[in-house]
Amino acid sequence: MTNHPPQWEELQENMQKALGDSFWKDMQNVLPRRIPLIDLFETQSEGFVIIEVPGIAKQEDVQLDIKGSKLSIDIHLPYPYPVSKERLHTQERMFGNFKRSITLPFSYEKKSINAHYKNGLLTVRFTKVNHNQRIKFQMEE
Repeated sequence: MTNHPPQWEELQENMQKALGDSFWKDMQNVLPRRIPLIDLFETQSEGFVIIEVPGIAKQEDVQLDIKGSKLSIDIHLPYPYPVSKERLHTQERMFGNFKRSITLPFSYEKKSINAHYKNGLLTVRFTKVNHNQRIKFQMEE
């Protein structure tokens, strides 16, 4: 969905790896916002990712992919106004293509993932799985 040249996406990925999530969280208060904001939380039995994306026009504008513990979010926010961007006096809202990947801090059942969009929020819900297990063993003399 993105129109960036491949080297730009590679640069973004390398910067993310080098600087880490905490750097970008700290910089949100300094730099202008260029990606949809997320909230990530978990209860004892479920995990949630809430993505702020007001203005989604159709389901095809959002693509969610998951590989292991990494959730990839690819979003197209259409430009909604009948005038050109140059005629906007102020532009603080985001438009265009955005891509973001986040690492989930929990294990989940693959068949239990569901998502819904309401009031500008895309909620992805996971049923958690506990992979922690104590291993019993026998002592031999």
